[in-house]
This record gives sequence, C-alpha cells and structure tokens, in this order.
Amino acid sequence: ANVLKRLSELQTGNPHRLRFLLVVAESEGTEAQMHERFGDLRIPGGEWFRPGDMLIAFIEQRVLRVCGVV
Repeated sequence: ANVLKRLSELQTGNPHRLRFLLVVAESEGTEAQMHERFGDLRIPGGEWFRPGDMLIAFIEQRVLRVCGVV
C-alpha cells in the first residue's frame, strides 16, 4: 500500500495536519487486526483512536525497535 496516498486520503476533510507516528508492516498485522486490537480506543464513526496507554506503548516500542534502541 502507498502510505503517502493513504495519508492524503485520511487528510481529506480533516482540518488538522496529519502526520505519521509509525508505519506498521503487514507482517505485524493487517489494518483490520489493528482496529480489533485497539478497538476500545476507537473513536466512533471513523479511522481515529484515542491515545490510550496500550496504543502509545505499541507505537513507542516499535519506534525504539526501528531506531535500534531495543
């Protein structure tokens, strides 16, 4: 999937500038699996999630791995 195209699609109609915190490889799970995993944090009616502890920890852990810290 083209992540820049996806960002552009998500940006449409959103008044706030969006940016990536993390791009997850498909080998780590499909988008549907991520929606299920963090479903309790999902904001109704869209693609968005509240920044709950589990989601923040997930992002932080992968960023540290990419940076070679972990």
